[in-house]
Formats: sequence, C-alpha cells, structure tokens
Amino acid sequence: MSNDDRLDEQIKQFYELGPDVHDALPIKDYLLKHGNNQMAWYLLGKEYLSRGQEAKANYCFAQAGPVYEAFESKKEPAAEV
Repeated sequence: MSNDDRLDEQIKQFYELGPDVHDALPIKDYLLKHGNNQMAWYLLGKEYLSRGQEAKANYCFAQAGPVYEAFESKKEPAAEV
C-alpha cells in the first residue's frame, strides 16, 4: 500500500469514525496531504470565520502567514491554541 493510499484510508476512517462530522470540510483533506500550503490554510480560516469559529480561523490565518496579509491587507491575527 502506497503512502497516498494509506493517507486516503486514514482520511476515510477519520470521517467515518470522527464524532465531529458537522465540522468536516473538504479543504481539511487537502491540508492533511499538503500542510504547508498557505492558501489552503487561508481558505480554511475563511470557512471557520463564516461559521463563527474565530479561534480556529485565527489559527488557520496564522498558518497562512503572508497569504492572509496579502488578501486582508493587514497582519495575521495572533494564533490562539
């Protein structure tokens, strides 16, 4: 089994067994494979912000770094862990 197949299986199991299914976002799948993609972090942050989950959004925006700053024309918010 290749690494990609193994990762796809882990993602599938996460969504099948995860208790927080309403939180499932397709961009999270992408970030599991490409965690250093700052644009994906920014988009996930925007999704969380639209859901009113500001702490999660701020964490994502901190990961997005310069992408957040470019689109929002301001420094990223401090990450709240």
